Amino acid sequence: MQDRGVTEVVTMPAPDAAPASPPAPRPPRDAWRAMLAVAALVAFVGAYLLLIGWFVRSAWRLGLERGGESVGRAGATAVALAALVLAAWLVKGLFFVRRRPPDGAVELRREQQPRLLAFIHQVAEAAGAPRPWRVRVSARVDIALRQDLSVLNLVLPPKRELEIGLGLLNTLTVDELRAELAREFGAVGRGMPALARWYRVADAVVARLAVGRDRIDRALARLERAGRGVSWLAWAPLAAGWTMRALTGPAYRGIRFAAAPWSRRMALKADRAAVGIVGSDAFVHALAKSAAADDAYERALAFALGELAGGRPARDFFALQRHLTDRIAEVLDDPHYGAVPTPPAHGRAAHRVFGELEAPVARR
Repeated sequence: MQDRGVTEVVTMPAPDAAPASPPAPRPPRDAWRAMLAVAALVAFVGAYLLLIGWFVRSAWRLGLERGGESVGRAGATAVALAALVLAAWLVKGLFFVRRRPPDGAVELRREQQPRLLAFIHQVAEAAGAPRPWRVRVSARVDIALRQDLSVLNLVLPPKRELEIGLGLLNTLTVDELRAELAREFGAVGRGMPALARWYRVADAVVARLAVGRDRIDRALARLERAGRGVSWLAWAPLAAGWTMRALTGPAYRGIRFAAAPWSRRMALKADRAAVGIVGSDAFVHALAKSAAADDAYERALAFALGELAGGRPARDFFALQRHLTDRIAEVLDDPHYGAVPTPPAHGRAAHRVFGELEAPVARR
């Protein structure tokens, strides 16, 4: 994959054989942490639904049954309207949320890139994960599974979309790409306990309910900044959003803090599942290249934008990224910058790419 043009990178051949299946998972040693994390998420969703019901009931009693005579009819109506606004703000979080693809992302179809999609599907099947609903390519330095979410996904599996960033793909070999894909699919494949897979979805749903922002929030923010006598229309819903996040945000952060040890263990299991599919070398090599790819990408982007402003658009951005990687390696006098050393013929078990405390943080 390295030293090829972008089109050739995208149309790479599928491997001759499907990757090996990951090892069978072992029962978690900290099952009580898993149950506590899941119970906390379920309790949060239950409290969220009860809060909606309480606001609606309060609005009904104050507005329609006129149960607020002690504060006057006008005051009761105002409180009822406020309760309805808060309830509406909570209800909107229950509905389907589609994650926006990155700017410029292009969907790949089977008739366009059959070999690449067959390669991706092989890795997904080896990990015991469902095939992605869609595959998109973007210019970013990233490979990630994304999912559309709603409360229904606590019961129904979400549709997952795979993003492949050409900025990272531009630096990887086929085996290293397989390792990156295996890590993403390993988090939702059979190498992970069913409870952990459900927790990942539930955690994303609860994060959306507690602190998420969507297109309605963005539209209200634009309306509030518009002025011209219309900004007041956004004040009530924006105040409702701030109030609800002040209530739900700390509770969600407390759940995440309590579940952090188990979440880290599940992330480690996903990495082990990936290693079981592709081995450790490609997995570590892809991680070693990612930091250099990101650095060269940012430098190439800054250079390309400057050239574009001067009327000299870059003809091949990703060739520029590769060139900058080579130049930075020369400047640093580091032949392993953006590359990895060839494992020795003997003593491979003792071979190390990273020194102690040197490895970069994996992207998530």
